[in-house]
Amino acid sequence: MAKRLIRGRRWLWLGAALFLGLVVARAPAALLGAMLPTGAVALAAPSGTVWHGSADLQLRQAPVGRLSWRWQPGALATGELGVAVELQGEGLDARGIVHLGVGDVRVMDASGQLAEDAMQRLLGAYDLGANGRLRFEGVQVERTREGYRSADGRLLWGGGPLAYRLQGRRYEASLPPMQAPLAVAGGTRTLAARPLQPIGSAGTAPLLRLALRPDGWCVAGASRAFIELAGQPWQGTTAASDIVLEVEEKLF
Repeated sequence: MAKRLIRGRRWLWLGAALFLGLVVARAPAALLGAMLPTGAVALAAPSGTVWHGSADLQLRQAPVGRLSWRWQPGALATGELGVAVELQGEGLDARGIVHLGVGDVRVMDASGQLAEDAMQRLLGAYDLGANGRLRFEGVQVERTREGYRSADGRLLWGGGPLAYRLQGRRYEASLPPMQAPLAVAGGTRTLAARPLQPIGSAGTAPLLRLALRPDGWCVAGASRAFIELAGQPWQGTTAASDIVLEVEEKLF
């Protein structure tokens, strides 16, 4: 009698485990949106499951594109949860691998591009205009509980005409092809855009610098070399690589 009771309990536990596994495997994608803290990021119109699904990604209530994800079981060998992600939007195409550990997140092998029309919309909000597409490749980012630990990869732009407004007047300048390596220091993620080939006495001095601080402020700066390339003579003895103009905007 006792043996039958023990055997029955085993079958009961096995059935409960199978039922729980089935529930987890079929958990709807909508749970991911519900788990996100209320703030700048949101998921709308979810479909599929938490393991293989898609949803509309929104940043600050603005649509970005359709985000798709698929669980990568091989990552369990490293004690992490791996997810392959793709983001398809209007003029946006990006993909990469995300590993989630205990208290840390790693983005690996991320690449993609921002088409010319999408870049025009983005820059248009700041009275700027540029041709060509913006590509990014080999992006690797690691974040722990303490903040951003490392970052790698680069952005590439083929160069061309730049249109901008200054004091109510419209100007145009021709910029060289540029690359911007991604780095992190003190929790601040930075991009420093440099010309691919030396330019006169300025050489390959940084032209633009973009920094995203841990407090959510984004700081964009232009060097003396960039100001002069844009056709605006600069008075003074500052070095070509010195940032002489900065603007800030709160992103989150």
